[in-house]
Amino acid sequence: MLEQYPSVALTLRILERMADDRLGRAFILKELRRIGQKHPLVSKTVDGFLRGKPAPVALRIARSWKPRSARDLTSIQRRQLEHAGRRYHGTKRSADDLLAKGGGESFLGFYEIRELSGPDGKALFDAHLYQVDSGTVFVHATTKVVAEVIQFAVECASEALAAGLEPVLADRATSRSRKKKRVARR
Repeated sequence: MLEQYPSVALTLRILERMADDRLGRAFILKELRRIGQKHPLVSKTVDGFLRGKPAPVALRIARSWKPRSARDLTSIQRRQLEHAGRRYHGTKRSADDLLAKGGGESFLGFYEIRELSGPDGKALFDAHLYQVDSGTVFVHATTKVVAEVIQFAVECASEALAAGLEPVLADRATSRSRKKKRVARR
């Protein structure tokens, strides 16, 4: 099941319930490492568990959408976008300018919002992804920044949060490459 649906929560549950006898423990670790070769999230969780580090924060994409204009945003999303734009461009810009059609420094066409939740389904973070390789992650429904995506890399003060964010933010590139392969086969 873990191989089909890799997750931090399931990996931790397996590790925590691992038999203490050496043969059972060795077999389970060997299998988890094999699965971890295909799924880095599993590998990072196992390594962290064995080193006593905090496990990656378990996250999933609850909602994802691509706004076409600032009118599609709530007031907090507008403020988040403006905050992200200030961090990216270094100057203050309105949400309307950041999503303007034909604007030279507009995010339009390369802008996506992802609501990230924990295993219980509760919204935890809002990720604003823009300009293909960049983004800003906020505590849900606030303008408090917890992480940034810079040239596809997640930068965050918390190693556990960064490890949890990587797979849910990298998903965009993975799904695009799959679509391209399907189109190329036709």
